[in-house]
Amino acid sequence: MKVTTQSYGQFLINGVNNFTGTYFSKIVEGLEHDSIWRHLNGANLPSKAIWERVKQDIVYSARGYLIFDDSVLDKSSSKKIELARWQYSGTTHGTVMGIGVVNCIYYNPDLDRYWVLDTRIYQPDQDGKKKYNHLQDMMLKAIERGVVFRTVLMDTWYAITRIMQWINGLSYKFICPIRSNRQILDRWSNPDNPKYRAVKDLPWDNSALTNGSKAKLKACSLELKLFRLMVYPDRTDYIITNDNEAICTTEEATKGCKFRWKIEQYHREVKQVTGIGKCQARNAIAQRKHIITSVLAWIVLHAQAITRNITIYEVKNEPLLKFQESIWRQPYTVFSI
Repeated sequence: MKVTTQSYGQFLINGVNNFTGTYFSKIVEGLEHDSIWRHLNGANLPSKAIWERVKQDIVYSARGYLIFDDSVLDKSSSKKIELARWQYSGTTHGTVMGIGVVNCIYYNPDLDRYWVLDTRIYQPDQDGKKKYNHLQDMMLKAIERGVVFRTVLMDTWYAITRIMQWINGLSYKFICPIRSNRQILDRWSNPDNPKYRAVKDLPWDNSALTNGSKAKLKACSLELKLFRLMVYPDRTDYIITNDNEAICTTEEATKGCKFRWKIEQYHREVKQVTGIGKCQARNAIAQRKHIITSVLAWIVLHAQAITRNITIYEVKNEPLLKFQESIWRQPYTVFSI
């Protein structure tokens, strides 16, 4: 039996805990382990395949959002994998050995639905690209493909001056958190001689807490608005935006920022339902092909979840539930005492 993207993707959709080629060959009669190796190391599967599969499903909104963020596929126990490198992981809040993946999703606020548009592997030693370069590549590609959106949402890793000015130059809006040490021109403490101070040290009156305040970032020519969000009693976020018309209050800024968590939901789902981080192949070609196929598997499961109005986890676990129901009636191993 020859392994194809179709059959390998089906394996990822059907899989529960074990997503190795060895296990695949065990559950499919006539399938040799070498044929799986040949498939993963064969013809390249470009990230364009994601767009070709998902473009038929997307429902656009004039208020649409492009959301960018990265995720790390933990490879701590497999240090010889080519694409794995030491990098910060938000999941563990520390540095891990893993494969970095930069993702772009589209969010429709009218329907409260999202779709993955693009995925890029973070490998600066090979292509020299930083994470924000991948953001630029994917955003330009989305524009070229006719994706309808108004606002870009991104994390602090991407909220740098050059990216803010670049997005603004393309006539799009952005909303993003900034680090507490970013330098903002303090026009309030000493109006006659304003100086730059860390955003965490700025004074905030009741009006600014409710409606935000105009902000001048150091070395940035844009007219921006700054908001202070009390996320938890021990955590404060600072949000910056160039959308001075639609984002007028802290409440509106909070709502816009919450949409960014849709990509965190995607990261969690794709890891839990497709085994995207569980491939043990060592070479870059095989890992890349597994990652792209995993994203395609998520797209299929996600589309089913939307069609049936159930969660992606219910779609994934339904066959297992039916199997457990059948094996309860006729146990494979009988419990006895």
